Amino acid sequence: MPRPSTLVVLLDAFVARAELRWRRGRCEVVQCVRQPRGSEPVVERFDRLLAETPCRGELLVLCDELFLQPLELSPRAIGGLSARDLSAAIELEAQGFSGLGSDVVTAWARPGGDRHFVCAQGSRGDVAACTEAAERSGARLVGLAHPGALPVALRSGSKHFVRLEEWSGQRFLVRGNAGRLERLRAWTGAVAQGESDVPTEHLAPRAVPAPAEGIASFDLGCDEGLQRWLARWAEAVADGADVLLLRPPEPAAARYRRVLFGVVLFLVAAVLAWLDRANLQQDVLAAHARLVASRAPLDRLQALESEITNLEQRLATPIPTAPSAPLVAPWSTATVVAMLDAIAAVRPSGVLVDLVECGWQRCRLRGLALEPLAADRFAEALAPVLRDAGYLVQPGPRETVVVPGGTLCSFELDLVSFVAPPRAPSNPTPSQPGEER
Repeated sequence: MPRPSTLVVLLDAFVARAELRWRRGRCEVVQCVRQPRGSEPVVERFDRLLAETPCRGELLVLCDELFLQPLELSPRAIGGLSARDLSAAIELEAQGFSGLGSDVVTAWARPGGDRHFVCAQGSRGDVAACTEAAERSGARLVGLAHPGALPVALRSGSKHFVRLEEWSGQRFLVRGNAGRLERLRAWTGAVAQGESDVPTEHLAPRAVPAPAEGIASFDLGCDEGLQRWLARWAEAVADGADVLLLRPPEPAAARYRRVLFGVVLFLVAAVLAWLDRANLQQDVLAAHARLVASRAPLDRLQALESEITNLEQRLATPIPTAPSAPLVAPWSTATVVAMLDAIAAVRPSGVLVDLVECGWQRCRLRGLALEPLAADRFAEALAPVLRDAGYLVQPGPRETVVVPGGTLCSFELDLVSFVAPPRAPSNPTPSQPGEER
C-alpha cells in the first residue's frame, strides 16, 4: 500500500494540512497547518489549500462531507450474488441513505456478520475534481475517506478498542481490533448505547467535557491530538487496514501506459519464447547427433553380424555345379570325315571351299564367295555343327579377288579346338611327314 506524504483534512470545524515523514514503518507529522473552514465548497477549498504550497508525493484527503453509513441487507436478498452484483446492490442501497445521484463512487467493507456492511460513498465528480487539483499541484491522490471509523486504536499499547466519535451532528461507535473493523454503529443525537459497547476512547473535533474514568479522550482542536490522529490514519492506510477509500479514477495517460507496457511485455515474452524455441531446436539437433554417434558402433556390429550370418548360410548351402560339357571323342580320321560332311552339308550356294587343313589343335578352311555376306552365312551355319566335334569357328582374313567379269571375296575360317588333344600312346609310332594335317 502507498505511504502518504501529505494529508489534508476538510472538516466542518476547520481544515488542516500535514506533512508526514516515515521512519522504520512509523509515521511522524513534521508540519501541520490549521485554517478556518470557510464557506466555499469542498472542492474549491481543497484546490485553494493546495495552491498556497505545491504538494509532492502521495496525498490522502479526509472529508466529513462524504457519506459513511452501516447497512444491513437480508441474507436472502444477497444470497448467491457475485462480487460485482453484490457491489451494485450495496451501492444502490447506500444511495437511498446518502441522497446522491447515480454518478457515485462507493467503497464497502463487511465486518461482523454476513448481513452487516459499512459503506462509504461520494460524488464521482468531486473525486475527479480533487484528483485534478492534486495533479496540478504535483501530487498523486491516494484517495478520499471519511474521517470516522478509523480501524486502529489511538491509545498506545492497545489493539482492541471501542471508540466514540462525533462528526457534524453524527456519532459513530467504532469497534475494532489490530486494524480490523469489527462493528460500526451510527446515530444522531445523544443516545446511550448498551453496556456491551462501553467506549474506551473518545474522539471529537472540538474540546469536550472531561470523559468518564477509563476513557481516553482525543481532542482534534488540540495540535497534539490532531497530529497523533493524522499519524494513525496514515499508518492505517499504509498497513492496509479496513479503511474505506474512495479511490480516484485512473487517468487516461496511465491506462495508455499500462496498455503500452502490457504490449511491450507481450512482445518481449514472444521474442524470448522464440529464442528459447530456437535454443530448444538446437538442443534437439545436438541430441539427435549424439544419439546417432552413440548408435553407430551398435549399427556396425549388427551389420557385421548380419554379414557373418549370410556367409554361414552360403557355406551351408551346397554350390550347384554346372552340367558337364558333352564328352567329345578324341581327334581321329572320323573327325576329318565328320568335318568334311558338315562343310558339304551347310555350304550355301555362292560359296566355294578351296582348301581344308586339319590339325590336332587348329584347322583352317579357305574358299571363295560371290559376296562377303555369303561367307558370313557359311560361318554362322558351320559354328553349331562343328561345336559337337570340339571346334570353334573364328573368321579369318578376307580379300577381294579380281576375276574376268567381276570380283570375288576370298575368305578364311580358323577352326580352333577347345578340348584337350587325345593322350599319346605309351609306345608311339613314328609319324610320317605331313601326318598332322
